[in-house]
Amino acid sequence: MSNKLNCPACNLSDSLPLEMVETSHQHHMYLPNSKAIQEQLNNSLTVREYQMQQCSNCGLEFANPLHSPSANWYSLLYENLNLYVKHRWEFDFVVQSCPPDKSIYEFGCGSGQFLKLCQKSGLDCYGFDFSETAVDDCLSTGLNASLFNLNSDEALLSYHSKRSVFAAFHVLEHLENPGWLFNIANLLSTPQATLWIAVPSLNRPSRYYRKVDPLDQPPHHLTRWTYHAFENIGSRYGWQLSKLHFSPITMPTRLWWYTRETAVYRWICDNIASRGTERLIRYFIYPIAFIQDFKIRNLITGDSMLAEFTKT
Repeated sequence: MSNKLNCPACNLSDSLPLEMVETSHQHHMYLPNSKAIQEQLNNSLTVREYQMQQCSNCGLEFANPLHSPSANWYSLLYENLNLYVKHRWEFDFVVQSCPPDKSIYEFGCGSGQFLKLCQKSGLDCYGFDFSETAVDDCLSTGLNASLFNLNSDEALLSYHSKRSVFAAFHVLEHLENPGWLFNIANLLSTPQATLWIAVPSLNRPSRYYRKVDPLDQPPHHLTRWTYHAFENIGSRYGWQLSKLHFSPITMPTRLWWYTRETAVYRWICDNIASRGTERLIRYFIYPIAFIQDFKIRNLITGDSMLAEFTKT
């Protein structure tokens, strides 16, 4: 059993135990038909079991132990599940929010999709990534990027000037020490800088309906963020949370989620294998779902949320 941890957002020790997560089971959920890849993923991890905990103060849910997988583990998983993202809603949102005179750092730039959008919009943007392959991809397409690691604060300060905007898209939930990202952004930012951090939304359908999402659990995601968790960790490192922005969700998507959570739909899926019958029942439930949508449309968002911070 892991030792009790302080909350990585507010640093208090009062937390409640949530689900236990066995990594071998997660690997089976990721790739149920690929036992060889499951075994490779198992061999790439040193942690066999996590317990999720919820901070009683700020609501952050975090893994115990707070230990992230190796780069090899991520490469195996992302290549086999094709998880590399070419575009995100938050890319457009941040670019449209930045005046043309702003200079931007992106942490976790990947192959440079956000950097390309910045370049197309005339914004000065520089990327950092953990992966040498990702940085090479950026450089090969004429983008500005370099490799960094989590223990190189001084090196970053030595080689890079301060900029007015920082962005990190779906990086924070993977970090063993989330405070590191806020600290390095503070060290490399100008006064009144803006920090944008995107993570999975606390109002995404899978969380609203309390569905198990293996990719939103450890070892893939180590933390699940709330408004108060962002407030707390921001204030500890010199950032004030200005607003949470949520990616949109379409009405058909909300209706689909409501329909599949009804008792009759679940019974049909459990007892009747016919795809045609399943679709017929779904269409039958849609009018009821449409009425329900008036109640839940403000409670469910798209999959991402974007925290906007101002340097204090």
